[in-house]
Amino acid sequence: MAGLATAAETLARWPAGSGVVGFGCGAARGLGFDAQHAPEHGNDAHADVHCAHPPNERKRRARRLAAMSGVVVPPAPTGP
Repeated sequence: MAGLATAAETLARWPAGSGVVGFGCGAARGLGFDAQHAPEHGNDAHADVHCAHPPNERKRRARRLAAMSGVVVPPAPTGP
């Protein structure tokens, strides 16, 4: 989905200070997630990522996916 929107377009949909991370759909599928293109509200780059495993296993796999993800735009510091 990364080719469907720039990082700036993605950040424009989120509060100031947000960041962007990316991961490959193949990596998600390899961990048992189902990643599907699901455009919504004018966002052609939106995708849904689901996991049918029980909650404790889903959390373990989500942590692995997060570790495999790369920071595209780091979040900006907020507060004083």
